[in-house]
Amino acid sequence: EPDGYFPSQSWNGRASLSESSMDLSCLENLPLIEKAPGEEIFVQGQQCPSLFLLEEGCVEILKNGVYITEISEKGACFGEMSYLLQSEDTATVRVKEPSTFRWIEDLSVHLEANPGFLVFLARSLAHRLNAVNEYLAEIKRQYGGKENHFDLMDDILKALLVRNPPVVPPREVPDDSDPPIPGSR
Repeated sequence: EPDGYFPSQSWNGRASLSESSMDLSCLENLPLIEKAPGEEIFVQGQQCPSLFLLEEGCVEILKNGVYITEISEKGACFGEMSYLLQSEDTATVRVKEPSTFRWIEDLSVHLEANPGFLVFLARSLAHRLNAVNEYLAEIKRQYGGKENHFDLMDDILKALLVRNPPVVPPREVPDDSDPPIPGSR
């Protein structure tokens, strides 16, 4: 059981909680949620502040209604992308077989109380990005030089490797007041 975790890369690039050097014992007391086949825990285009960590079972991921993959690795994390991007859910996650999840109702509140969990999320996303980069590089290796739509691969790889987040202007703080302390009200 969880005494700390380190994301390990699986075939699909998702980080898992099965191997570890990080202390994420804060997850042990999270509520367990059971979901039945066909239930959607996230719907692309909607907003949900929650995060789900798969304990057991299997889900499928759909993007724009297209099946992408299924995931059954314990500790797989869902909901982090829309939270970090401050956007609507980026994909639909549908339960494929009876599944149990650890549930973080409001990720903002959880991160404020457990800031180390953000490192897990960053590593999870880094593993996934690395898997996508390796996959695209392999496709390019196999199909490079052939006359087909794989010339687009150069543009995709460049976008993945150099894309920077949009610049957000700093918030103005009046000179006569102290800036707010994060986490205070």
